[in-house]
Amino acid sequence: MSRYAYVPDPENDAVQSVIDELTSPLTRAVLRQLTTHGGLMSGQLALATGAHQQSVLHVLGRLERHGLVRADQPREARQGRRVRYSADVEKVDRMLATLRRYLLAPEPVAAPRGPVQVPATA
Repeated sequence: MSRYAYVPDPENDAVQSVIDELTSPLTRAVLRQLTTHGGLMSGQLALATGAHQQSVLHVLGRLERHGLVRADQPREARQGRRVRYSADVEKVDRMLATLRRYLLAPEPVAAPRGPVQVPATA
C-alpha cells in the first residue's frame, strides 16, 4: 500500500486555498453577486442569495482574507456601521490565471509537485 507525502508548493497552496473556498455554493453565489452588482451590503447579499446574514458575513470575511473581496470600511471601524462589499475583480482574474497556469502547465520532470507516492514500510 502506498502513502502520500506532502511537498510544499506556495503557488499550489494559494490556489488550493481558493479552490477549497469556492466549493461552497454560497461562496460562489456571494462572489457572483459582487462581481455582477458590486457595492452591496451583507443584508442585500443575504436577500439575493437566500442565506442568513450571519452566513453571508462569514463568507465575506473568508473572501476578504483571500483578497477577493474588499470592504469600504476598515475591519476595526465596522461596529454599528453599514459596510459595502465589492469584489476585487483584478484579484479574481489573477487567481484564475494562476489556476489556469497551475492546471495546464507541464510538470517539471526533475522537481515533482504535489503529493508524492512513498512506498509503505513493513
